[in-house]
Amino acid sequence: MNRTTIFILLICISLNVCLTATKKDEKKLSVKKDNNEPEIQKEKSEKGKKYFSDDFSEKKIINWKLEKWEEGKKVELEIKKERLWMKTNSRLHGCMLWCKKELPKDFLFEFDFTPVSEGKGFFLIFFCYKDKDGKDILEEKAWKDRKYRTLFKKYVKGKYNGYHISFRRGASATCNFRKNAGMTLLKQHKLDKVLPKDKTYHVSLYKKGGHMILKVDDTVFMDYTDDGKENGKVREGGRIALRQVYDSEAFYDNIKITDLEKTDKKPLILKDKEKEIVDEKK
Repeated sequence: MNRTTIFILLICISLNVCLTATKKDEKKLSVKKDNNEPEIQKEKSEKGKKYFSDDFSEKKIINWKLEKWEEGKKVELEIKKERLWMKTNSRLHGCMLWCKKELPKDFLFEFDFTPVSEGKGFFLIFFCYKDKDGKDILEEKAWKDRKYRTLFKKYVKGKYNGYHISFRRGASATCNFRKNAGMTLLKQHKLDKVLPKDKTYHVSLYKKGGHMILKVDDTVFMDYTDDGKENGKVREGGRIALRQVYDSEAFYDNIKITDLEKTDKKPLILKDKEKEIVDEKK
């Protein structure tokens, strides 16, 4: 056997070894569990599943219920260029835009936010809302409950439990996180500046058990863990709403809720220098 033949034989053996190894690797990826799902598919499903989404491409407001206590143009809501547009000119009540899909126990709530108004209006998220008996706040009895001086008082001083958090508070560069009923201030975080108008931001609210994080783009506005010792147990499930009040105007788009019940994904934690807590303004 000459050298050329030996060389060709060695190349063939090497190729055969490589092909065998590749097939083994492919087989590992396709190993199935008892539920007949490949291992790689299971890993993807554990990262959280999309629970709800609305990009307003149908140009209809079908997944939301607007709560307002004033008629006329004090509150306006419509679809403009496949985005949800909401405007308030109301110092007394403002409005609550409730999602018709109830929240899972653990979730990630995300949306694109474009403020149009200057730093006057307030923009907030109310979440994990139920009445004190655990009933749905969108049921007829609760919906018609107007024995409070303002719409805001209904959800912070009334018989309804939940949280609310601000991400654009007029000219104040602060983010307040409160637990209701009772308006218990859990934490206030000082921000560098108020979000400028006419720019689109990605807002995300993470909740896993009692741990909650609010981010705007890559900036953490709030990081807090509710241990259930202050103002009752940790709020779970229930309803979520976008709230505006005073002279406010903004666009919302690409709203999504992800169910995080089966994920171990860790959220971004605040840096030490960002953990400054300031006293509530009087």
